[in-house]
Amino acid sequence: MADPTPPQPAPGGAPKPTPPPAAAVTKAPLKKDETRIAPPQKVYVPRPGMMDQVRDSQIWRSIFRHGYPNTVRNRSLTVLSNVFLHLHPVNVRTSGLRLSFTWCMGGLTFFLFLVETITGVLLMFYYRPTGEYAYRDIIALGEHVPMGIMREIHRWAAHAMVITVWLHMFRVFMTGSYKPPREFNWNVGVILLVLTLLLSFTGYLLP
Repeated sequence: MADPTPPQPAPGGAPKPTPPPAAAVTKAPLKKDETRIAPPQKVYVPRPGMMDQVRDSQIWRSIFRHGYPNTVRNRSLTVLSNVFLHLHPVNVRTSGLRLSFTWCMGGLTFFLFLVETITGVLLMFYYRPTGEYAYRDIIALGEHVPMGIMREIHRWAAHAMVITVWLHMFRVFMTGSYKPPREFNWNVGVILLVLTLLLSFTGYLLP
């Protein structure tokens, strides 16, 4: 429908143009390049190398549980989770220092192992592992050899070491310390338990 008001003449005498209606305004057609959908770009993801796969494995993470100790927290966690350094950690709770918590079976077992090693090396100089002299040397160790009590120290330390190893493994099992990421410690402990029993059995057969 046309506008009923006629166009007013401009001051200069020429009529003033009227703008086109809103329906008549149309957009220019899009070009073909603008309507095309770009294909998804492929993102290059490098494949993990052999060392990366080894570091991500459960065995590696159970042995090396923390990265480089560059912070106070990482240093504390590294020491606390270490097989050898956990006896004297950097930071522990007061409850962790109580004798009733760990029973000190790990430290006692290691102390008895040192006693066995020292006395065993000294006893090697007086013992001949043959069928003819084995029993005679055992008797001579207790009656004639100076410091003959060393053989008794070695024998009782062996018995005590078997007891402390079993108690240590029992404590680890009851407190759940064998669970990840400490399964490597548990496997090492089982191997040491078997070796302790085998060495104790061979010691019983020497006389």
